[in-house]
Order: sequence, then structure tokens, then C-alpha cells
Amino acid sequence: MARYKDYNQEQSFFQVIDPRRFKEDNSLLRVVDEFVEEHLPVEKFSLKIENEEMGAAALDPRMMTKVLFYSIASGIRSYRSIEDHLRWDPSFMILSGQKVFDHSTLCRFIWRHKQALTDFFTLMVYILIEQGYMTKDFFGTDGTKIKGSAGKDFTGTIEDFQRRSKKLEKKIEELLAKMGNDNPDPDKPEKVRNLQRKKEKIDRFLEQVKQNPTSIKPKEKINLTDPDARIMKDKDTTYPGYNLQLSVDANHFIASYGLFTCTADQPHLKQMIHKLQQQVQDPLTQTALLFDAGYYSGENVLFLERENLNGYIPEGQAEDGTKVFRTERTSIGSRDCKVQSSDDPPVLVCPGEQSMVGKLYGRSTSKRISYRFSPKKEKCEPCTLRQQCHGKRKTKLFEVEKITMDSYKARMHMREKVASEEGKTRRNQRFATGEHVNGEIKDRMGIRQFHHRTKNRLETISALIAIGYNFRRLAAVS
Repeated sequence: MARYKDYNQEQSFFQVIDPRRFKEDNSLLRVVDEFVEEHLPVEKFSLKIENEEMGAAALDPRMMTKVLFYSIASGIRSYRSIEDHLRWDPSFMILSGQKVFDHSTLCRFIWRHKQALTDFFTLMVYILIEQGYMTKDFFGTDGTKIKGSAGKDFTGTIEDFQRRSKKLEKKIEELLAKMGNDNPDPDKPEKVRNLQRKKEKIDRFLEQVKQNPTSIKPKEKINLTDPDARIMKDKDTTYPGYNLQLSVDANHFIASYGLFTCTADQPHLKQMIHKLQQQVQDPLTQTALLFDAGYYSGENVLFLERENLNGYIPEGQAEDGTKVFRTERTSIGSRDCKVQSSDDPPVLVCPGEQSMVGKLYGRSTSKRISYRFSPKKEKCEPCTLRQQCHGKRKTKLFEVEKITMDSYKARMHMREKVASEEGKTRRNQRFATGEHVNGEIKDRMGIRQFHHRTKNRLETISALIAIGYNFRRLAAVS
């Protein structure tokens, strides 16, 4: 009969942990420990602590930041989980010096020192540049949608909430009417309380809107749990959330970040460039700035040219960077025309080779300024494209936005840049950097949903995410 060695999982054991040996085997732990120890400005944290003459001694900010940065970089985001890891995880025990603090202490530390933590990211970028880890020859900017800490139950427009309040009131009345039956449902009182709480929350919001009608647009969708969150369109789903914008260098380090409530990337190009210039302390006139097609607009292209910035923004997803129109159209529109002159007044040539001079036209409702081009009737009559162009209408009108015409030369120049060999190389480089960083943040660090609310707080969390990712990257390359 076979014999085996003794096997007992219940026996007690004692394990000796050598911090130096442990750091050698865990590069992330070593990088976080050494970087914070050498560069953390402790005096900034000391300004928020007043215990010189009386009060208990505060926890060392080096210890708190080491634990915080390491946990975020490792994908451990729950403060309760961090508290638990401090008791058994050798990595956390080494960083904390075998001290244990509860989750509420860590939470208070973050909000008390949120400015110092945000400033540490700026300091980190500066040091990475000085030490040669981060370069300034290339920056790619991309956005990723992150869910907010809010469900869809309390999401809608003002009109939606008004209807919902009436429905809740009706349902509460129906439940209360049935409470006098011989065999009442024991869960009904709890159901009534839940419905009443929901109605009170909605009614409070409607009362605030009534007092300040201009605070929210009539058709704007908001969430009552997190008022700053907005509906984000992410592939085939929608949810209340935020748009986290990241600017990444050629070595995959995050150089700048921005948190926005607008789901589109286009309006954020200027702000992201200004943030990046402040972070790296450089005008970036000699740097290649890469964006995807979501940032393309006449205004953005014109901005890059006016600021003398070497930007690359493709119009669409085609191989040469142009936009591909998938829908087949039977009628002729302004995009089928050619620009003969973009100067004031602009001249447009229709597919029937008729030149048209534009006239400015402004809409009072949308405040949109456009050029209108009207072809002459006598020249349209013999045109072979008249039926396709006019349809059943007697007259034809082409309309082009003023910014589209003003930025025509800049857009043509951008199209040539993107289609060049240098442009193709840069576009591939942006895809390899920006998409990689977004994927690692979501998959490796688990940042798919925020656990806090309001934009003010989440901007601090965004700084911690960027710091945590940079530590991951620093551990990989150092």
C-alpha cells in the first residue's frame, strides 16, 4: 500500500518576511516605496494637520500614500478591502510598517489632502520627464467612458420626473387603499415606504428646479443620485457616467488627464491641450499631438493651425484618414459641392458646375451661423441633375456652417498631413498607446465604475488612477 507524507492544513505556522528580499521580487512594491520615500512633499500634507500642542499623533503621509497608490495600481479599490489587506498581505504590511488603520481613516485622508494628492501627479510627471522615462516628442489623447455610482432609476428629464412623481403617487394611493383587507400583504408597509422615499427624492428635485428654472435645460437628462453624471453612450449601451480623457506619451505614461460630463470627445480638445501644456511645462510647438476622428471639427483643426501646433486629426476611419459615408443618398446636398473659394464671400460650385456666392444667415434659436448658397433657376432648368437635386421642390438651397468654410484651408492641410506616410505612422502610434492605456486601466486595474459621486470628488480619484497607472508602467520599465 502506498505511503504519503503527513498533510495537515490546520497546523499553525510562523513565516519570516524579509522586506528587502520581498521588494526585489515585487517591482511595483519597490517602485512605489522608493518613489514616495524620495519625492513625496510631506510638508504639503503637514499644512492640513494641527496637532503641535495637543491632539493625537497623525499617521505618516508617506505610509498612507504608499498604501493608497499601491492598492490602486494593484486593482484593489475598496477601502474596506485595503483595511483587510493590511492585516495579512505582506506587501501592505511592509508599506504600512505593520500598522493597521480602518477604511474611514483612509477615506478622510484622501478628502483632507485631495489638493496635495492631485499636485503629486504634476510632480510625478515632472520627475518622469527629468529622469528620461517620459518624452515630449509625441502625445496621444483618447477618452474612455466610466460608469458613475448611480443607476438608471433616477435618470431622466424634468418632464420624466414629473410623470414619475404622479405615477408613484397613484401607486401609493392604490396600496394604501388595499391595506384594510382581511389578509393584507405583510410586505405592503415596506413597499409603501420605499415608494414614498422615491417620491420625496423626486419632489425635492422638482422643487429645486421650480425655484431655479434656468439651472437645468428642459430636455437635459440628469441623475438625482449623482447630479454631475450625464448619460454616456458606450457602444450599444447607455448609462450615467463620465468621460475620462487621457494624454499619453510614446512610452505609455499618462502625462495629463481630464474628467468631463460630455460624452463627445470633440469639445475637449482645447482643454486637454491646455492641461497637457501646463503639466509638462512646454508650449508643445515641436511635439506631435495625435487625436482620433472623434475630435475632428473645423474649429479644432483651425485652433491647431492658429496655435502653431503639430496636430493630427483624421476625418474618419478610412485608411487614408478620410470619412466614409455608408448611407446611400438619392438627393444631392452641400457635401456634393466643391469649394471654389473659401474667402469672404465664399464661392461654392454645385455638381452641375454652377458657381454660387454665399450669404450669411444666423438662426436665433440655435445661434448657428451659416452660409446659404442659392443656384439660379434659369441655370438649373437644363441641368441633367435637376430632378435628383431639387426633387419636388421648385428651388434649391445649399447650407454650409461658417466655421466649416472658415476652416476649409486648414482642413485640406490636415487631410494631406494625415494621409502622408508620417501621418499613417503617427496614427498607428496613437492607437497603440491610447487604446493600450485605456484597456489596462479598465481590465487590469478594474476601473470600470466610479465608487464616489460628484465631479469634484471624482477629479481627485482620476488623479489617483493616473498615478496608479504610472506606477504600474514605471515598475514595468525600470
